[in-house]
Amino acid sequence: MKKNNIIASFKSKYFRIGGYSTVVSAAVLIIIIVINLFVGAIPPSYTKIDTSSNELYTISDETKNFVSVISEDVNIYFIAESGAEDTTIDELLGRYVSLNNRITVQKVSPATNPNFTAKYTDQPLSPSSLIFESARRSYVVDNSEIYVTEYSQEELINYYTTGAMPRGTTSFAGESSITGALDYVTSDSIPTAYMLGGHGESPFGEKISGYISDDNIIV
Repeated sequence: MKKNNIIASFKSKYFRIGGYSTVVSAAVLIIIIVINLFVGAIPPSYTKIDTSSNELYTISDETKNFVSVISEDVNIYFIAESGAEDTTIDELLGRYVSLNNRITVQKVSPATNPNFTAKYTDQPLSPSSLIFESARRSYVVDNSEIYVTEYSQEELINYYTTGAMPRGTTSFAGESSITGALDYVTSDSIPTAYMLGGHGESPFGEKISGYISDDNIIV
């Protein structure tokens, strides 16, 4: 192609249209990137609607009021292998963080930090468990306390008589577990209840003991 023909091609209508399309495409791409960066910086509580059937990510107004006035730093350690975190817990933690910037979440892999949990508990933790730490004290929430399985009396009787493993009913107690742990590590003092014995008293059942523990009362 001759030089004059090459120059003419750059001045042609089709080249001008093509160049304009390229500029528009680049501008749209930049706008999309900026929007994604802006949306990514907005807390998840404002951008993600809770579409789960049981509203697993929804936080009650009572919890929101409590969390919003926490005035000290709280570190939450999410104990899970990288890439294998429980997404429901991860999403819920993000909503707590969005309520108060004094709360931070750090993911800790037991594979790369095998001795990390030993500073807080001498018991093995289930995957996707949580450790809460403030300047006052720490608190461990095992995954089994977040996903609570209850068994009916019929299932238990069947288990003891036939050995058949009960299926139970599992519920998500994420909000109560996380809020209770935050309350424990930020409270000025923790009340203690003493259980009397030696007079034929029946011990508290597991459910009642759980209620007392959830209210951050040491027995």
